Amino acid sequence: AVEQLRAKYPRLEYQIVGTGDYLGPLQALVRQRGLEANVKFLGLKRGQEKMELLQRASVLIYTSPKEGWHTGCRQ
Repeated sequence: AVEQLRAKYPRLEYQIVGTGDYLGPLQALVRQRGLEANVKFLGLKRGQEKMELLQRASVLIYTSPKEGWHTGCRQ
């Protein structure tokens, strides 16, 4: 999707938060497709930092079948 959208939105930034079994292959795919300027791997985020990323997002794509929405923030 990033490949198609960047033609219309060249400053598109797709941020991937977290780690997991497919991180290495996904990073390789980004390099292979030349998407390094548009795809950022942010690593594992927790607590307030995770909440801030969620609040700043214009669009949220959540595809993980095994993770919940627990933010780790305590009020």
